[in-house]
Amino acid sequence: MSTNLRELMQSNRYLDPITNEWTDWPGRMEADHFVPVRYIKTMPGFQKLDSRWQGIILRYEGNIQPLPRHHNRYKSDHMPSEWWFTLGSDGEFHPVNADYLAEAAKWEQVIIEEIQNLIDSSLAQLNQEQRDKRWPYSPP
Repeated sequence: MSTNLRELMQSNRYLDPITNEWTDWPGRMEADHFVPVRYIKTMPGFQKLDSRWQGIILRYEGNIQPLPRHHNRYKSDHMPSEWWFTLGSDGEFHPVNADYLAEAAKWEQVIIEEIQNLIDSSLAQLNQEQRDKRWPYSPP
């Protein structure tokens, strides 16, 4: 975990999906996958990676956001742009802010592209490692 993400997780600040404002939270934060794991596992090439590379992709810090447990549980495995309702700290359900949803849709595409690039470069690295193991016994 990078210092920036660690600091963000420990700062107890998060972008509240109900208000679309940075909010202080007195409790423990959870690490939420902005683009859900279930989606990443369906991305082209992911299943071709070994478990070591899959783990690296799933822990990509650019896809992690801090959320209080009540939000993280109700976001579950939804894409952020499909997360229409959440449980507020008041125990009531609230719609997710329209501006939050609009920004989330933009960031989804950016992060999906970043993750796909990571998958592609990881596949290339894995293929190179496999070629290196064969050398000098078979041509590349």
